[in-house]
Amino acid sequence: MLSCTVNREVHGDFDSSKQKSKTVAEGKDLYLFWNQLQVHNIENEVDVENYEKIVRRRFFDAAIYVGSLGIFSFYSVEIKAPVKEKSGR
Repeated sequence: MLSCTVNREVHGDFDSSKQKSKTVAEGKDLYLFWNQLQVHNIENEVDVENYEKIVRRRFFDAAIYVGSLGIFSFYSVEIKAPVKEKSGR
């Protein structure tokens, strides 16, 4: 399913064009009252310094937002971190 909006945030020294990455967490961020109060943040569940956070509002997320008149707001979140290169023989 196509997403309605996409926002990418890079934290630390992560560069997805130069480093291989893998998804370390997926989930939903939850806000209340027209994005004024954040209730759940998926970033708190991840213990990495350098990562990319990709935030999307998918059809389900938009349907909840419109159906609740903005009181509930969900975003689908994916966090990618660089893959550590194995060194050894």
